[in-house]
Amino acid sequence: VFMVPLTSITQALDIPYKVNQSEKKVILDLSGMGSGSQQPGGNTGGGSGSGVPNIPNLGPNDLILMMNSNKMYQNGKEYTAGQPMAVKNGVSYVAIRSLVNRVGLKLTYDGKTKETIIIRGNDELRFKTNSSVYTVNGVKKTMVRCLVKLRKPR
Repeated sequence: VFMVPLTSITQALDIPYKVNQSEKKVILDLSGMGSGSQQPGGNTGGGSGSGVPNIPNLGPNDLILMMNSNKMYQNGKEYTAGQPMAVKNGVSYVAIRSLVNRVGLKLTYDGKTKETIIIRGNDELRFKTNSSVYTVNGVKKTMVRCLVKLRKPR
């Protein structure tokens, strides 16, 4: 399972998000992603009584990621990520395949360059294992630290 900082993907693809620290969740606004944001995939729980959180003002294209959990919610259904979203040293890491499946992007791997590639239309993101540098449409970028921090209990 390949984990990358959440902000690397959200900034490169211009996906707005909100952080609710008290409820340990990140809400991605996928309304700008087009119809691809509602792709099927992943393990579904769904239905009433399945533990799907009731969140006011949630849009139909919003994706909820639970911090330090493998649970994700979209369109009233629960999905299970391959790995929990990990928050370490103020950086939120997500399992790239699980996020890509929910957002409706294409994911490939280039064995020659050993890069995981995310494709959305004409946009291409390339991540190399154990590297802090990734590329967006051929332009090198440094992984950005995520501002999501959990408060320690008193």
